Amino acid sequence: MTMEHISQTLKDVIKDIAGKQFSPTNDVFRLFKKNLASRERRHAQCSALRNGILTVNVDSSVWLYQLNLKKEGLLKKLGIKDIRFRIGDLK
Repeated sequence: MTMEHISQTLKDVIKDIAGKQFSPTNDVFRLFKKNLASRERRHAQCSALRNGILTVNVDSSVWLYQLNLKKEGLLKKLGIKDIRFRIGDLK
């Protein structure tokens, strides 16, 4: 059994943590996209997450209506207070 120096262990842990991005916002954005169909993903983009409210830009009123139909299911899956869809540019 070999003992590793604590300094090397700490370096390895910090390196591992630095390589991952822990952000609640990124997690919600990723989960939102994952719960959309591929056609829906092309027409919607997360814009912001503030105080448990996700803002999503949608490229047309047709897709805004379509995504509003899925809103309740998305809220349960994402665990947030509300989703606000708005017509806007996708980047």
